Amino acid sequence: MTREIINPTKKQDISVITFWNKKTEGVQLTINDKYIFFPTRENAINFFIKATEKLEAQIKQDKTNPPWWQEIQK
Repeated sequence: MTREIINPTKKQDISVITFWNKKTEGVQLTINDKYIFFPTRENAINFFIKATEKLEAQIKQDKTNPPWWQEIQK
């Protein structure tokens, strides 16, 4: 049994589903034909929280000290 969380659209081939993993619900992130499996929803949530925090920190840092490739685009 699966439940769709994010459906793929014409603009992106990304989907996120949850599925029963014997004792808990796992999460599968699919991009094109490749997938990443998280054994629990909590594992997926922790991963995405950490990734979001790091991306937000990177954006903040880039405002004061951008990498060279951003500088040459100006």
